[in-house]
Amino acid sequence: MTFSKNSLAALLVFAFALPGFAQKVEMKVKLSPAGSFTITGTSLSGKVIRKGSSIIVQNVVLDLRSLQSGMELRDKHVQEYFETSKFPQAVLLKAVGKDAKFVGDLKIRGIVKRIEGSFEDEGKTAKASFKVNMSDFKIKKANYMGLGVNDEITVEVEGPVSGP
Repeated sequence: MTFSKNSLAALLVFAFALPGFAQKVEMKVKLSPAGSFTITGTSLSGKVIRKGSSIIVQNVVLDLRSLQSGMELRDKHVQEYFETSKFPQAVLLKAVGKDAKFVGDLKIRGIVKRIEGSFEDEGKTAKASFKVNMSDFKIKKANYMGLGVNDEITVEVEGPVSGP
């Protein structure tokens, strides 16, 4: 599934994304005053199950230590930002989707928050997107020499779905 959210944490959460132990998680990070970058994670596990016209997601875990942006120094900063040595995972505890919308509970740094987003059921795979505010998970605002990361991150997740 694919999920979207505007936040660096969301990217990590991502991981904590909705339906599916995704093949891939992407976090779209916007910078202030201008610019953006994408963080990608591929270390996901969990269950995405189709039940009738609904999709149910349980315990989708994203290993935040697997996040990469394509720049070694930025990757190091992402690891520091998320404090992955203390909090290595983001977990989508449970989410239920129907009619292209979903609601779920995302856990990052031991904090559980309700998330809402949209998804596309493409048969054997699903894509989801949602937004996450890093401050909801007590992740401090990143700022360096006048360039900062917006609090809101967009998370997109894509992965396999089991069931009829």
